[in-house]
Amino acid sequence: MPEQPSVPSQPPSVPGDSTSPKSKACEDVAIVYVRGFNEPDKDLGKWAFDPLVKKLRPPFNVKTVTVDWPALPGRGSLDVGNKNLVDYLEMEHQRSPDVCFVLVGYSLGADVIQDSLGAGPHVVSAGVGLQIRGIELFGNPYRKFNSERSTPPEYRGRTVDTCNANDLLCDPAAWSVEVGEACRISDLGSCVTPAHLTQTYVRTGLVGQATTETTCIVVTGKRCERPSHTVVAGDTLSALAEKAYGDASKWQTIYDANRSLIENAAQDHRGPPVFGSSDNGHWIFPGTALVIPPTP
Repeated sequence: MPEQPSVPSQPPSVPGDSTSPKSKACEDVAIVYVRGFNEPDKDLGKWAFDPLVKKLRPPFNVKTVTVDWPALPGRGSLDVGNKNLVDYLEMEHQRSPDVCFVLVGYSLGADVIQDSLGAGPHVVSAGVGLQIRGIELFGNPYRKFNSERSTPPEYRGRTVDTCNANDLLCDPAAWSVEVGEACRISDLGSCVTPAHLTQTYVRTGLVGQATTETTCIVVTGKRCERPSHTVVAGDTLSALAEKAYGDASKWQTIYDANRSLIENAAQDHRGPPVFGSSDNGHWIFPGTALVIPPTP
């Protein structure tokens, strides 16, 4: 059974994908949460940042901040969120140059974060960029609507981008022409299915997985080392889950962590028969190298 990745007690001096020797070790960490479309005000962001606080404290002094913005579709609203996030990060960096940041964005909040890293009209300075040690994105619409404006390369090693299966705002496998007609960026309400809700991200275990991965990135400067398995003839996700977790019903955990790999393998399979899809993980193909996440 895979064990939870161990986390060293001391942070690194430089994030794994940063090349500047001026980046310093963190003692103080600000977790900055950017809310999503239609997200309730009650306990705003706690579903995502509370698990991070528990993981990061100690060795860090941790505080949480939520960015005030309208969280509505449309360029005008996104630009407000983009400006407010960049303004806060720059102000905090000026006040406390050694503070490190973990950015957490849900739904349209993920858009705001990616805009602030390089795609929007307001972009963080190089100094702030060095202090951004981890980025968590949930239900990120960039996957569907703005794929050409993805996370800049210098931040990708620090980013954990998660998507629930059948979340219309981020899951390519759930997309179709019919869905595209019904669900438009200007009317996000038509796109919000149960799979997009914050409580679903908690229930499916993706929040826990993102927390573990982000903790590794912040503390060690690199991603967690996780067990892997290369598919052979006769393998099923249920059998792999039984072997890894002692529970075959947890196959979805493996599928969610490897969805793009599994779906790409299904599309690449020349047949016969020709699949085109894994049927939500029902079909997996020899030679596919799967990551086995920690016990959900």
